[in-house]
Amino acid sequence: MNTLLALLLPWLSGLTLHPATGPAVHVPLPADHAATVRFLGPAAHGGYVLVDERGDHKVVLVLHGHRLTTIRSVADPQDGASFLLSSDGRRVVEVDAPTTVRTDVWTFDLAGHDLRHLRRPGYLDLLAYDGTTVHLATSGRTISWRPGSAPVVARVAGLAVDVAHDVLFTYVPDAGYGPTSLSAPGAQAWSLPSTDFFPRSVSPDGAYVAGLAGHVNHLQVRSMADGALVSDWKRHLAFDRPLVWEDADHLVSVLRTRRGWAPLVCTVGADCTRTTRLSGDPVSLPHQEVSFL
Repeated sequence: MNTLLALLLPWLSGLTLHPATGPAVHVPLPADHAATVRFLGPAAHGGYVLVDERGDHKVVLVLHGHRLTTIRSVADPQDGASFLLSSDGRRVVEVDAPTTVRTDVWTFDLAGHDLRHLRRPGYLDLLAYDGTTVHLATSGRTISWRPGSAPVVARVAGLAVDVAHDVLFTYVPDAGYGPTSLSAPGAQAWSLPSTDFFPRSVSPDGAYVAGLAGHVNHLQVRSMADGALVSDWKRHLAFDRPLVWEDADHLVSVLRTRRGWAPLVCTVGADCTRTTRLSGDPVSLPHQEVSFL
C-alpha cells in the first residue's frame, strides 16, 4: 500500500460519518449499532440517509446535523429487504423479497411520504433507481417501473444499468455479458464470457466499466468501447463488494482484513491505496444497495 489518500466522497465507519468535506459527524445511535447501521448516501437537499437493523425490523433514517429522524420502519424477520437511495438523492427504493414466490417494490421520499408500490411474481434483482424509474431484473427479463405507471418489460436478461449513459448490461447464452442500449435493448456492442467479468458500474464519463473478474476479490476496469482490459487488481474486499466511482479515474471499494475495514481507492491504470487506517467498525459507501443477509 502507498501513502494514505483523502476520500472525496462521503462514507460511514461505524457511527462516524465522514462528509466529502468538513469534520466528521457522530451518528446519534447506541454504541452497539456501530455494527448494524449502513450508509445509503447524501440527500439532495442536505443531510444523509442511513438504514439500521433493529431486531426483526429495518429502519430508514435521515441525519440532519446531529438530529436523526426515522422515515420508515419495515418488519423484515427473514432479512429479505434491501434499500437503495436514488441517484438524485431524493427518494429511496425498497425491495422486499423474503422468498422466491413474489417481490414487493416500494418507493418513498425522504420524509417517508409519497409511498408507491409494485408487486410482481418471482424474485426480482434491483439494478438501479434514478428517482424516476426503478430498473429490476428477473428470469431473462428486465423491468423498468416508473411509479404511477405500468411496468415495461424487455425480453433481455439485465445485469447492470447506467441510466446517464443509456447502458444496460445483459447476459446472452453462448456470448456472455455485454452492453446494449437501456432505452432500446438490442444486440450487445461487445461481450465477454460470464466466467471472465461481471459488470457493475460505469464511470462518470462513460469511458470505463468496473466489475468483478472470475474471483470475488478480483477487481477489473474495462473499456466501454470494446471491453478491453484497462486495470486489474486483487484485494481482499468486504463481503458486499461495494464499488463506486469517485471521479472518472478513481474507483472506491472497501478493504477487509482480520484487523478491520478501510476505504480503498483504485486509480485507473495504476494501483490501489487505503484512505485511512483500518477500523474495527464496518465501512459503508454511498450509492450501494444495502441488505442485511
